[in-house]
Amino acid sequence: VDYMWSGGVTHDGARVNARLSVDGAKVRIVLADNTEFSTPKYSDETTAEWQKNGRSVAAKFDGLKPATRYYYAVEIDGTADTGRRGTFRTFPEGPSSFKVVFGSCASTGSQSTVFDTISEHEPDLFMHIGDIHYENISTNDPDEYREAFGRVLSSPTQSQLYRSVPIDYTWDDHDWGPNDSDRTNPA
Repeated sequence: VDYMWSGGVTHDGARVNARLSVDGAKVRIVLADNTEFSTPKYSDETTAEWQKNGRSVAAKFDGLKPATRYYYAVEIDGTADTGRRGTFRTFPEGPSSFKVVFGSCASTGSQSTVFDTISEHEPDLFMHIGDIHYENISTNDPDEYREAFGRVLSSPTQSQLYRSVPIDYTWDDHDWGPNDSDRTNPA
């Protein structure tokens, strides 16, 4: 597994994403409310293929319990790697307090200790507010975008953060292409 992260968390659901290192693997996301994965939920099985899905898989889980810590892992060809797992907490139902952290504009693949510091605060949500990479992509090549996001999401300190807290993400100029781009950029 190159990387995994969660987002789209509500009081009763969440989305989990992962990218694999090799083509052709049969993949499911495994989710449980305990570290032993003794009562798992599974996503539908999919095949990770670079040309089809960039070896990225996503699963949406519904019917979760509010205000509950969940753990997720990737199952490849029938074997779950629960030693490398991610986690998130569903939000409470109704009004509540949250710990939200913000960040933006890190160098592509940055391994800054700021990501460890953010994790130490144990936030309920990390909001990345733009420029997740600075690759200045000016061609309409999905592989270039996949690789740019991959360098960020697999960076050791960033990867650890993104596995430990759900992410909300806002696009900014470099996410669309080169400097000062927006959604009208043909790339």
